[in-house]
Order: sequence, then C-alpha cells, then structure tokens
Amino acid sequence: MTDRATVDTTAPTAGWQVFISYAGPDRTWAEWTARTLAEDGFQVALDLWDWRVGERLDERLGDAARSGVLVLPLSPDCLASPWAEAEWSTVLAKPDVRGRLLPVEIEPLPADGLPSGLSAVPSVRIFGLPEEEAVSRLVSAGCVTAIRSPPGCSRDRGGSGDGRGG
Repeated sequence: MTDRATVDTTAPTAGWQVFISYAGPDRTWAEWTARTLAEDGFQVALDLWDWRVGERLDERLGDAARSGVLVLPLSPDCLASPWAEAEWSTVLAKPDVRGRLLPVEIEPLPADGLPSGLSAVPSVRIFGLPEEEAVSRLVSAGCVTAIRSPPGCSRDRGGSGDGRGG
C-alpha cells in the first residue's frame, strides 16, 4: 500500500456515498481504502477524518447506514471486533442489504467462514494483489455496489474480473 495522493478530508460528509468501518489494527487499510475511493470520485466518510470526539456513535452509524454503502475491510481483527460487528450488523438489519454493504478481504480469513448474514454478502478480495489490481477491484466493486456512483464510475476498470465472490 502506498500513499497515492492527498485527499481533502475537510469536505462535508452530508450525503456521503461510502462509509469505511474497520477494526483498530486495520486502520492503515481503512485509510488506503478511503483514499483510493475518494480519488476515484466517491464521497467517503472515515471516522478519523470526519467524526469529532463526543459525537454519538449510534447516530453517526444510523446516518451512514441510510446514506450509502458501508465498506468493511475484512480481517480476523475485524471479525473479532465488537465495534465492527455492531456497524455491519446495523446495515445487515436493514431491508435490501444488497447495495449497502461491501466487505473487502484485506487478509486471509478463518477457514470456519464468516458470521451468518455477512457470509451471504458478496465480497471483493484484494490482499496479496499488486496495488494497481487491488485498486481496480476495489473501485469496480464500489461502482457496482454504490447506491449513487460518482459520475463516470467505471464498472469494469480492466482488472481480471471485479474480484467479487462469496
């Protein structure tokens, strides 16, 4: 993962298209994911960039769940995090989960599989890929999943498939 560019993190988050949920140890991946999607035109919310200390987590999560797609960098740490579980569970509880949740596999996951509900949502696997292919898969999956894709969002950026699979 490299720093591709500087992203304006001061833009207002009202009406965001993508909210990044992550476990603490996955912060670097969360920031890479946020920058990558922002550089491709997605309006991105990341707690580090957009939330202030003291804001009500439940209200912000509700806003995020109603406003767009929850991107979930999946790792064993994420699967063990009660905070991450609360965030993805909020989205899974909504009708029409398709188009509201995008799990992104950033590390190999346990052989015993994903928790129920989460296992039914298609994911995109980016770990172990060259950065250019990881970017292509992430953005393509974001375009397919997003409720409101950025203008010019390409659903096929020329990677070897969109990387989505269950």
